[in-house]
Parts: sequence; structure tokens; C-alpha cells
Amino acid sequence: MSEASVRILVQADRREADALYDALTPGQGEDATAYTIEKKEGGLAIKVEEGSLSDVRALTNSLLRLLKAARESIDEVERNE
Repeated sequence: MSEASVRILVQADRREADALYDALTPGQGEDATAYTIEKKEGGLAIKVEEGSLSDVRALTNSLLRLLKAARESIDEVERNE
């Protein structure tokens, strides 16, 4: 497999972009959800340090949105190779 540089762009308005950034930068930003990602036997664990169920849902939605954008960006790079 060859090396590639991939830029992942998530389409969002200013409010959505701020919320996505806060959710994906653990412990940073004004309304950030503090979380850690740990290696566990059999996979990874995302541990939310403090937050409500809605914080966890927002973090999960943000991660899913980022992963979808990443997959689309990688597919685009593969199509252009």
C-alpha cells in the first residue's frame, strides 16, 4: 500500500463546525466534552470523563460524521490514483 496525504473536509456551518471541533478536541474549547481514547484488548474504548448522556451522543455523532467524511476523502483519493 502506498503512502498518501488525505485532507478531510467536513461540510458544516460555523455553529456546527465549532461544536464538531469542541467535541473532537478532548478537554479543549469552551464547551468541550472531556474524553480519552484508550487501547483495550479487542479494540479501543472512548471514556467520557464528565458529561451528560446528550454530551456522549453529541460526541458519538461528531465522530461518526468525521469518519464518514474521512471515508469519502479516501475514496476520492483512490479514484484519482
